[in-house]
Formats: sequence, C-alpha cells, structure tokens
Amino acid sequence: MNFGRKRKTDVIFVLFIFCMFIFSVLIVLSLSGTGYKNIINLTQKKADEQIALSFIWTKVKNGDEINKVYLTDFHDFPALCIESEFDGITFFTMIYHYDGWIREMFFEKGYPLSLGDGFPIMKAETYRLEQLEQGLLRISVNNESLLISPRGKKGIL
Repeated sequence: MNFGRKRKTDVIFVLFIFCMFIFSVLIVLSLSGTGYKNIINLTQKKADEQIALSFIWTKVKNGDEINKVYLTDFHDFPALCIESEFDGITFFTMIYHYDGWIREMFFEKGYPLSLGDGFPIMKAETYRLEQLEQGLLRISVNNESLLISPRGKKGIL
C-alpha cells in the first residue's frame, strides 16, 4: 500500500514538472514573439525613413539646376522647392509635410493649389528642413537626416 501511494506521488510530481516545462515554453514563445514583432516594426520604421530620404535626394539630384533648389513656405508650411522650366513655362515641385504625410506636388507657376492636393508619398511623424552654412540643406524625416548641397551653393557634398 505504501508502494502505491509513492507511485501516485511520483506520477503527480512528474506531471507537475511537465506542466511547469510547458508553461515555461509558452512564456518564452510569447516573449520572443513580442520581441520579434518589436524588432520588425523598428526595422520597418527605419527603412521607411531611409526610403523617404532617398526619394527626396533623387528628386533634388534629378532636378538640380543652379539656384533652382531651395527652401520656402508653402501655405505657411516649410517646403523643399525644385524649380524647373519646360518650353518657357516655370513649374515647381514642392515636397512638404501635411496631415502626417510627406507630400509631393508638381504644378505650374501661378496655379492655385491647396496643401491637400499634394500626392502622399510616405507617412512621417516629423519632417524638418534647415538651411545650413555654405548652402547645405538638412532634411530630416523622423530620426534620420540627409545633407544635400544643391548646385550653385558652396558646400562639401
């Protein structure tokens, strides 16, 4: 009779250890899944910032003519302006931040447009534009920054 009771205690002890093992595995899987999700979100955010800056850099370099890339206000919002001319008509490309989006707008000089008319390029929490010494422009999207030296400006890039 003592032997049967010891066997039941052994079985209960083994089941308890097994349950603790399963519980530990579930906790580890839960925590690692959350950590993985956070890493993926952070990586995606950084990639989005860099894509936005690459887009802006490409726009500037493709439309860069002497003294045709500058910072301005567009309906009281800071904007990067790229001025171009086709068949004697002046056009502007404005890249600005409005309603949580970096937006781009291409329009003819004198054409009345509103901020909401711009094409949304990418979601961004912040978009800062700064004119630095020697004509350098610093463009920041969230936590990433880009330095650009447009033609006609004295800079190092």
